[in-house]
Amino acid sequence: MFKLTLGKLGVGAIALGTMIPSTAAFAEETTPIPAVKYDQNTVASEVQNQELSVEVYDEHDKLVKVYSKEELEAFNAQFPANPTTAFQNIGTVSPLALNTTSFGKAQFSNSLWIKGGATFKKPQSVWVNSPGRTDGLGVAVYYEGKEKGKYRVNGAFEGGLNIPIAYLTKDYTYYSLQLRNLSLYGGTITLSEGMVFHQ
Repeated sequence: MFKLTLGKLGVGAIALGTMIPSTAAFAEETTPIPAVKYDQNTVASEVQNQELSVEVYDEHDKLVKVYSKEELEAFNAQFPANPTTAFQNIGTVSPLALNTTSFGKAQFSNSLWIKGGATFKKPQSVWVNSPGRTDGLGVAVYYEGKEKGKYRVNGAFEGGLNIPIAYLTKDYTYYSLQLRNLSLYGGTITLSEGMVFHQ
């Protein structure tokens, strides 16, 4: 008898549960998808140009690779939005087991050596933070005073951007890096800070 009563109660509870609408259906209003504001920039850069890419040129100024906007977003997702803040409390080793060397404010109309031309062991990327809209930023890679190639950010950006540079730093161990203004409009590039990720 007890099993029969318990069984009837269970069936009744299930039936009652399906007949009474849940609060999710009546008490909450759904937000239409166009009204939802998505943060397009969750990867460390506030890209102002939908066509942002990084072009890689070899030592003969021949285009050898292009990192698309999607590739840059995937690459940047591996790093904190502001590496200088993220790494100041944990030393100089990044989560990717890379060393970091930061540099301060940089302002140049032509070019500027990072850390005065210091060498970096197998540099992997250069993160920069731009306080305003920056167009035509480049990073040249040097081995023993000879240019081995350069990277050109194609498109304008504002905020942080991590530029992958490992494509040209595979052959040797130590490289020097130079920031360049490759903008077709000239002017002066101002960066509030930056960081080199290297082995």
